[in-house]
Amino acid sequence: MPRLRITDFYSAAQVLLLVIFLSACSTVAFDEPKVASTAITDTGDTRFGKTLAKWTEENPGQSSFYSLVDGMDALGARLRLIEGAERSIDAQYFLMKDDDAGEVFAGGLLGASIYEARLMQ
Repeated sequence: MPRLRITDFYSAAQVLLLVIFLSACSTVAFDEPKVASTAITDTGDTRFGKTLAKWTEENPGQSSFYSLVDGMDALGARLRLIEGAERSIDAQYFLMKDDDAGEVFAGGLLGASIYEARLMQ
């Protein structure tokens, strides 16, 4: 069985301390005040509103969801919704990173031709 050298221990300790130090920088303050948001209700004359009204009429008393488990599928669905928005976009995200997906999403929001964009934390 190989023997551990003292330098191995110090190297492992340094890595552990670095991980602890960096993870302390990534905490989120959960006690921040929340801004109230209300749903926009005058959407019956939009394409999405008409589609939803038709579905609701055909499926009374039911609700539905479609699980998007793949990140690329979820991003694609969000981008398609942004492209189809006619009145507003209400985007509420906990964390938006400065990566390719974040840039594509932000570009979609900035390029959307809508009347109102509400970005909530």
